[in-house]
Amino acid sequence: DRAPDAVAEFNAALAADPGAIEALKGVALCYEAAGNKAEAVTTWEAYLAAGPSEAGVADAQKHLESLSKE
Repeated sequence: DRAPDAVAEFNAALAADPGAIEALKGVALCYEAAGNKAEAVTTWEAYLAAGPSEAGVADAQKHLESLSKE
């Protein structure tokens, strides 16, 4: 499982550039793939708060809706 490594890399990208909201999306997707629902939801919410594009908002909302059904 490479999710922990990927999360670490995305978090390093965020540390270097806090405005790298696509890194937040990557973290959220990793948490989802690893089955870590609570962290995925928290990270998707942080992604939405960071102000993604309209398409990014729709994508995040789709993921949050899916997570709420699990």
